[in-house]
Amino acid sequence: MRPVRPMLSKLASVFFALAGACAHARAQPLDPDAATRRYTVQFDGRPVGEQLVADMDPRTIRVRYAYADRGQGPTLDSSLALDQHDLPVWIETIGTSYRQQPVGERFVRTRRDITWSNRGERGSRRTRRPGFYLSMDAVPEEMAILARALLAAPNHQLALFPEGRANLVKGPSVQLRQGQVSLRIHHHSITGIDLTPTEVWLDDQGQLFAIVTDSLTTVAKHWEQHVPRLAALQREIRRRRERAWAQQLANRSDAPVAFRGVNLFDSATGETWPNHTVGIRGNRISVVGPDSEVRLGDGTRVIDARGKTLIPGLWDMHTHVRAGDGPLHIAAGVTSVRDLGNKIDVLAERQKAFDGGTAIGPRIVATGSIDGPGPYAAPTDMLVDTLASAHAAIDRYAAAGYGQIKVYSSITPQLVAPIATYAHTKGMLVSGHVPAFMSAERAVTDGFDELQHLDYLFLNFLAQDQPKLDTRTPLRFKTVAYGAAGLELRDPEVMGFVRMLADLDIVVDPTVTIFESMFTDRARRISAVYARVATRLPSQVRRRYLGGGLRLPKGRKARHEADRVFRNSYRKLLDMVALLHHEGVPLVAGTDALAGFTLHRELENYVAAGIPAADVLRIATLGAATVAGVDHELGSIETGKLADLVLIDGDPTESISEIRKVLITVRDGTIYHSEHLYAAMGLSPL
Repeated sequence: MRPVRPMLSKLASVFFALAGACAHARAQPLDPDAATRRYTVQFDGRPVGEQLVADMDPRTIRVRYAYADRGQGPTLDSSLALDQHDLPVWIETIGTSYRQQPVGERFVRTRRDITWSNRGERGSRRTRRPGFYLSMDAVPEEMAILARALLAAPNHQLALFPEGRANLVKGPSVQLRQGQVSLRIHHHSITGIDLTPTEVWLDDQGQLFAIVTDSLTTVAKHWEQHVPRLAALQREIRRRRERAWAQQLANRSDAPVAFRGVNLFDSATGETWPNHTVGIRGNRISVVGPDSEVRLGDGTRVIDARGKTLIPGLWDMHTHVRAGDGPLHIAAGVTSVRDLGNKIDVLAERQKAFDGGTAIGPRIVATGSIDGPGPYAAPTDMLVDTLASAHAAIDRYAAAGYGQIKVYSSITPQLVAPIATYAHTKGMLVSGHVPAFMSAERAVTDGFDELQHLDYLFLNFLAQDQPKLDTRTPLRFKTVAYGAAGLELRDPEVMGFVRMLADLDIVVDPTVTIFESMFTDRARRISAVYARVATRLPSQVRRRYLGGGLRLPKGRKARHEADRVFRNSYRKLLDMVALLHHEGVPLVAGTDALAGFTLHRELENYVAAGIPAADVLRIATLGAATVAGVDHELGSIETGKLADLVLIDGDPTESISEIRKVLITVRDGTIYHSEHLYAAMGLSPL
């Protein structure tokens, strides 16, 4: 038996040498006829693409993965060679990313070294330890390979390249039947990749069966009908995890609680009052006043908050609440959010869990999304193309207690006015994207109460000479990226439009930070949006923010000029935010991006635009509560109001970035320590 080890060593050397040679050959598009396994890609339950897998031999796999999502979506061709432990020896992927960035990714492992290159990274180093390289532009098949490798690894743990560590936990097994075929599949949760576990279903042979998420799903072809069952099983697994977190991390007290010695931010006046006490009894604010005047009863739990600032709970007014968002919001001081598009049953379940304390998360103000059918339709089950179907959708949202409708880009412009009229008769507000081939000004005159996303205000002018510009596509971003810099905001036409918004009290939800990312992010540099928190994020999450923003043109000179224009356009967006505020247009702070951290950046950007920090805090507290129609209960720290509070280790009225230093968040009288929430999600402390 002694010669076996040298023989294996020689075989391994030959394998690595062959793999290294193969790595020099570019990945090629996969001939569909060569596929040995086929998968359907679904977005919100609708088929939008496919994954084709060709098992070339036991250790070599080729994959083609593509789907379309409202004019965007990846097209990737990937080739992978694996060792006997299912660890990648080389990977090569070509194609385009979700936002149409060119992809040319390569990973090579020899006995001593690893080398990798992708849209955001380039590096090499020596290593002898086993590990798994997870591609920046990974196809779903790669996650199944990782799951197999983890199953074979000691304690189901592996190092991740370039950095990080993954851990796998086995879940339930399920027997499925399709006609005469019966199949047993197995659930696995992988941590270390995202802020919440990544869930993968494998069959008995260890091959991918499905990856099911709230929106995007990849499932074995002809087995699509089983996705709802798998989603329900995953929800139950998630509920158990959320209940455990809620029990461990929520601090509920039957005794009164008081913050003593705080600098109290008054969101009604924008003033900060030093040396104040704020008491809580149950879920209400019981007392507010100077330390010298407030007498606390016996048994009160006192929190010494000297030198710290207490503000009302923050609002994120543009979210799509997803699994895992709740703790991120609360840790960042966000106690209320407005959801601008989710399935009624999904959102109702999350509201019930957050409000009932079985999961950690903010209050949710629900807005119902409606769109027209077609290739660019929004991920909503409320697709309408007639007034009757629009009325039915509005009726359903009204019956569910929604107070607002969000119109999306594929709605026929002629339907906007009657939709708005009908929604208003139900006491509902109307907001949204400006439908394609319609101006923002017309949307307002037809009944919009609010405009989402700042790019539509610029398109009101930039698209005038492009009547065929289809703003359902990424052209709405590119047109503003190239054109906003040249728009003169003091032009009478622009000022007239802004003053019309002010006169009609039209709310604007800028989401300016997502445009900062699109216009200023550059490959291999951490996104400016997340630069302040990058070192706190798990390594695999951090990698996502290295890939760059909108695609720049080819050629050094053209690229340099586009970079300059894009940055100037972003600055012009900030100037528009300042102009809107100066002219009295109501603003709400929303993100449409990563929960918690992105709201902090949105507020920083408002200050960078020229709005005083105290005004920005008012926008994100009392202003938001007023727009949501709940300012009688929330938005300010007053006796009798609901106890939604945030304790900050600093003064955000002096430096808005202090808003990031959240120590304690109180949501409905329950106390949460941010450091504990972040630690549970794998984030390092401040």
